[in-house]
Amino acid sequence: MRFVSLCSGVEATSVAWSKLGWTPMAFSEIDPFACAVLASRFPGVPNLGDVCNIDWKEFHERNGIIDVLFASTPCQSFSIAGNRLGLSGESGLMLEFVRAVDELVSASGGSSPRYLVWENVPGCLSSGPKGEKGEDFGCLLRELEKRGYGLAWRVLDSQFARVHDWKGGGFRGPVPQRRRRVYLVGSLGTDGAAEILFERQSMRGNHPKVREVREALASDSHERAAEGCRIMSMSSTQAKATLTEDVVSTIDAYHEQPVVVMDRAAFNQGANAKYLPHIEESQVMDTLVARGPHAVCYRAEGT
Repeated sequence: MRFVSLCSGVEATSVAWSKLGWTPMAFSEIDPFACAVLASRFPGVPNLGDVCNIDWKEFHERNGIIDVLFASTPCQSFSIAGNRLGLSGESGLMLEFVRAVDELVSASGGSSPRYLVWENVPGCLSSGPKGEKGEDFGCLLRELEKRGYGLAWRVLDSQFARVHDWKGGGFRGPVPQRRRRVYLVGSLGTDGAAEILFERQSMRGNHPKVREVREALASDSHERAAEGCRIMSMSSTQAKATLTEDVVSTIDAYHEQPVVVMDRAAFNQGANAKYLPHIEESQVMDTLVARGPHAVCYRAEGT
């Protein structure tokens, strides 16, 4: 399978799909750091640059059929933590994904891309002009359907994803992170998208209780980490940190030495950030999240 990735970032998609033997044909990214990472990790894969400036007809003439077109377009103005400007904000780049599909389908005579995958935050499902909640996502569905795609979408949470054990075969454990995302899959000329995105046993309603799933995932995660996880522990009675073979699920503090956690929510909103720095003191800190820069420190005695 050959795929093109738009708004590529540092290419988590290729990390996953390369294990399946899939081949990246091209990326589209403009962030300097991400571009440097792509150039280092994928020196033979062209970076097409700004998605707004790509001539997809020319691309098809030079490269032929695309099996999968993937895009993770900006989420800022879809996100409930953002300004909710929808398609009038950064998330309007979703329409460049639609343009890419339109031009490729036209140039290929209706045969490419065979499949589409689009990923974004759950806020895209409720984004839209005032009084038209969900209209932005509805616009995407209508435009892709016009181009001949059967569509299916669902919200997935990374904490329930299974990590493939490439050495031993099968799937081992969950990703140790809570991150909900909408995944939209399109299948050209067929209704096969649902078969790709949904598990048959779940569609029959034959699925385990949520509590059973969480207990199984937690147990599996603990066992995998115990196979060789090394952690550094610190306490007020120790002259220095110690390195041990053990398992830790959160950053904790012992001997009455609390952790002070500082974060700035919605850091990635730039000029649109609305939240002041948040400082919190506790004995156990939640897993660090990707909302922005965090600082974790131990409060000195007497302060």
